[in-house]
Amino acid sequence: MSEQEIQAPNEGARVRYVRVTNLGEVMFMDRHDGVPLRIQPGESRNVPIEAAAHIFGWKLDVDREVMFKHIQRRQGWNTPKYLEVIPETGKTLAEAAFAKLKIEPVMYKLVEVERDPDKPIPADPEVPAEESPRPPRRVDVRA
Repeated sequence: MSEQEIQAPNEGARVRYVRVTNLGEVMFMDRHDGVPLRIQPGESRNVPIEAAAHIFGWKLDVDREVMFKHIQRRQGWNTPKYLEVIPETGKTLAEAAFAKLKIEPVMYKLVEVERDPDKPIPADPEVPAEESPRPPRRVDVRA
């Protein structure tokens, strides 16, 4: 995924991380490029965008249903156990587990700082005078 596909086009906003919060009672675990991702219950983690795309199927303006299908396959939530409907909520166990993950981009905005034209520009600090260079040491190589 290229950086142009990931970045928001509006006003210089940039996505550098995806914040994932585990609202469930069970630790969320997965792995990207050999690096484990563990999110304890009640904990938030900033996940790099490449890892978020791999683990959660995240990309800018992705539909949550697409992410759900992606995570469902990665976590094994498409097995018969997770497809059983919970009578109280009417949702499957997989949908309930996915609802306990809060996934949101962390946006940064680079803005030009305006210089006050009335404020004087500070002078460069004075560079200390260099000592005269020493002549190179001569080594006798005739031995």
